Amino acid sequence: MSRVRAFPRSITWVVVEEVRSGDWGIAGTPVTTERAKALAAGEH
Repeated sequence: MSRVRAFPRSITWVVVEEVRSGDWGIAGTPVTTERAKALAAGEH
């Protein structure tokens, strides 16, 4: 069994991929930038 660190590492790597509005989705439904902003604002 490996040990698990109880503290964060000093470096975090993040990969960001640019995706055009509408080219990704949730549960098969395309999500545009406007829809993502509305979801983040709590608008359904």
